[in-house]
Amino acid sequence: GIVSREVRMRALILFAFVILSASESLVAETTRSCPVQPGQVVIKMDFFAMSKCPYCKISLEAIRPLLTCEVACKTATGVTANAVLDFQLHYVGLVKDDGKKLVSAHGGFEITGDEILLCAQELYPKNYTWVQMMECMEQNQALVPANAQKCAKKHGIDLAPIQKCASEKGFDMLRSSFEKSSYYQVDLTPTILLSTATQPLVKVNVATEPLAVWNDMCNVVFKEDLSQKKSLASKETPTKAIAIAALQVSQGEEPMWLSHTSVATVSMAGVVVVAALLAITARKRRRSPKPSTEESALLVTTL
Repeated sequence: GIVSREVRMRALILFAFVILSASESLVAETTRSCPVQPGQVVIKMDFFAMSKCPYCKISLEAIRPLLTCEVACKTATGVTANAVLDFQLHYVGLVKDDGKKLVSAHGGFEITGDEILLCAQELYPKNYTWVQMMECMEQNQALVPANAQKCAKKHGIDLAPIQKCASEKGFDMLRSSFEKSSYYQVDLTPTILLSTATQPLVKVNVATEPLAVWNDMCNVVFKEDLSQKKSLASKETPTKAIAIAALQVSQGEEPMWLSHTSVATVSMAGVVVVAALLAITARKRRRSPKPSTEESALLVTTL
């Protein structure tokens, strides 16, 4: 009677609890690349990029050694904290025609490359397996997305489900990614947003040195204010600015270094080099159609 009903009720509650726990663990497994132990701090790193952005490639190479599950932080006073990294990739672009059209700075091939890598991130999250494929594809950005097959095979990834994902929901995923970038006012690629459960989002200038990025990650763990940090771009030397401009021209892009470095700081030799680069760009302009105002604005933020 009453006792048996109570036993059955407890059994049902226990069964429901087991099912709920199992479903929660499934969600954690598919949305996080790394297991999280009770009490561990989770550092969320949102990486905003473009699959054919040369600066994004440089940044990825710099932070790649940091993309592991365990992050060990230590202050000057000896305080330590072991955190877990939750690294997520997002892309930057324009959503037009009421969400029916997506525009990326480097054209349609970049759109396809973005979709493929977003699907790789969703389907192969464990221990950042998908990052290996991304890193491989970024080594030769001119071949994105044609090099997806080769890079997937190299790292033991089955490309078929990725292609299926890209064809069925890649557009919606990329649109959501573009919208997220717009929501967080990300207008420069690459951009990193760092946060923890107790530390709100902080936009951090992307460094090219792993140690600098690691310091930023640990500063978030220890709740230091990074919002007043000076732009790393302002510290670029004229030589580095010229090298970046040369890289962009070699990729068929406009040299946008002038937005980061004052012309007054460039040496006479640098002026000659940049003048030559600008002449090359002018010839490229005459051979290519003029982009729309919105697309031009997007191109300025490619770095």
